[in-house]
Formats: sequence, structure tokens, C-alpha cells
Amino acid sequence: MVYENTNCGLGTNRNLLEVITEEPHIPDIEKCGAGKGEECCIFITVSGKGFMCERFSELRDSLIFKTMNAKRDPIEPYPECMKF
Repeated sequence: MVYENTNCGLGTNRNLLEVITEEPHIPDIEKCGAGKGEECCIFITVSGKGFMCERFSELRDSLIFKTMNAKRDPIEPYPECMKF
């Protein structure tokens, strides 16, 4: 579980949580910083399905610890994380 204004997962008692409908995370290549080097969000990826936001996917931890040009690890909630 990742909370607002943090960039790391924290232990959560899932029995205390209420399931709500999650807004789909749809990246905007310009607003996410694609092509802006270090300013690019580390969670934007591209596949056969097009651009994807992997911020809350199984790839999250791998992308955080991977060496790449992108360096921005946003703490803002979606969609405020898209700063451009």
C-alpha cells in the first residue's frame, strides 16, 4: 500500500480498509515527462499496449530500484503526479 505524499510502501492492516473503485491510471506522455531525461516519471513504460503507468502494478518496486535516465519518483497522487 502506498499512501499520499509518500513514495514507499507501508505495512497496512487490510482488514481496516474499504474497497473503492480505483480511477484507472492513464499516462499522458507529455505530462509524465517522456523525453525529458531525469525529469521523466520512473513509472511510465511502453509496451505493445502503448504507454502504461506502472506506479501501482507488479513492476513498481523493480522500477524504483532500476538504474535508468528517468529519476522522478512522484509523491503526489494520480493525476497530480503529472507535472508538465
